[in-house]
Amino acid sequence: MSGLSLARVVYRGLLRGTRRLETQLVRHGAGPDVFPEADCSALKELLPGYRAAMLNAGPRAALNRLIGDKFRLPAAAPDPDAAAAGRDDAATTPATASALASAATAAAAPESTAAAAAAATWVAAAADADVSRRLDDSMAALRYLSRRVFNLEQLASDRRSDTVTSGIRVTAESNLVPSKSNPRDDSYFYEYAITITNETRDEPVQLVSRYWEVCDEEGRKQHVRGHGVLGAQPVLGPGEVFTYSSLSGLRSLKGSMKGEYQFVGLTSCQLLDVAVGAFALSPARAVAARKGKGRRTSGGRGVGEKESTSEEEEVEIEIEIAE
Repeated sequence: MSGLSLARVVYRGLLRGTRRLETQLVRHGAGPDVFPEADCSALKELLPGYRAAMLNAGPRAALNRLIGDKFRLPAAAPDPDAAAAGRDDAATTPATASALASAATAAAAPESTAAAAAAATWVAAAADADVSRRLDDSMAALRYLSRRVFNLEQLASDRRSDTVTSGIRVTAESNLVPSKSNPRDDSYFYEYAITITNETRDEPVQLVSRYWEVCDEEGRKQHVRGHGVLGAQPVLGPGEVFTYSSLSGLRSLKGSMKGEYQFVGLTSCQLLDVAVGAFALSPARAVAARKGKGRRTSGGRGVGEKESTSEEEEVEIEIEIAE
């Protein structure tokens, strides 16, 4: 594949990426700060005016315009590959304006055959260098865009989940805890409330272990495993409900959690893997009062962190982080 053909493929990939990004921004209710800080700095170098355009035109319109201005060059001579294939875009091969001007000058008044050949060689080299530079920039921009879209697609968008497995219902809901969060230190804490109901099983079941996968918006993941919850392994008879709440920490503002509890049927001795559907760890889109009760437990905590089980007592929680 020629450099120009590859540039065209990357350019179209960028435009498709902006469409996917817009879908995720609507899904997550995100504002103009759609890229992590490090990526924003890099994009400002690749796409000058990125930040102002995002604020004024919206993410997709701004990125489309900036990508077009930066990477789509003026039309030039017909593309031999396209012409041979009979495509309509045969006359839209990118080329630099300076290269076109130089080529026109050399063709109009060559001083000698040697001078004309030298001018043609310089024009070709300049065009190749410009295409190569733009191709490198466009591939870097595509990398940032694709990574961001992929990470957003992996995150849950709803702060609540409701899942039923083998007759056991698990609901989860999260809320940001501003008093424990510190943006300057890239430290954000979310409280999540869990309700487990033995809904349709005709035997008592006992919760014996838990597993959590916690992912932040930059793609970093934690895997948390532990025995029971609240330092115990509760038993739920038919129709009984168990609730608790805990904290989970992130290094970025947004993320999501999903997991699994393992139960054992006390009559059948059957092992049951009960899913906890993915739920978002993100600030509420609208401010609303929330009241809730429950005891705190260890689910989703980091190594060595402390968890309060009452107003007066703190206990250290030990868990295993799977690499």
